This record gives sequence, C-alpha cells and structure tokens, in this order.
Amino acid sequence: MTPVRAAKWAETRSQGQWSFVWRISVLQWGLIMCGTFIGMQTAQHPSRILFILALNVPLWLCSGFLVGILTWLLSERSYKRHLAENATGMG
Repeated sequence: MTPVRAAKWAETRSQGQWSFVWRISVLQWGLIMCGTFIGMQTAQHPSRILFILALNVPLWLCSGFLVGILTWLLSERSYKRHLAENATGMG
C-alpha cells in the first residue's frame, strides 16, 4: 500500500466499517450493478419486469454487501501491514 493510499484508507476507516459497507458497496456498487442488469434484461424481456426486479434487487444488494465486507477486510490487512512496515523501518 502506498502512503497516499494509506492516508485515504485512514480517512475511510475513520468513518467506520458499516458506513463503508453500506455507502460504498451496497448503495453505490450494488445499485449500479442492479440498475445495469435490470436495464439490460428488461430491454431483452420487457414482459418479465417483475421477475427481473425480484431476482436482481436482492442479488445485487447482497452482492454489494459481500463485496464491501471483503474489500474492508483486505484493505484493513493491507493497511495494517503498511503501518507495521513503516513503524519498523523508522526505528
């Protein structure tokens, strides 16, 4: 992790894990994916809109949640490794 990326992550993590998961992953990534797939599938099968919504809304919101958790965990691991490397390199 670069120092710039570490500084950005420190700011992000100060807002909390659940804020990150909901705002960034579920509401941004999940809704973008949901809208994209609903649009593509509805264009091909407009008469199946209710089925398309029932399938895609929970699928992409849950996927966004999982992506958020995994992103948080991997970023935390990288950030802590960065801090440990810099702490030992300075002393």
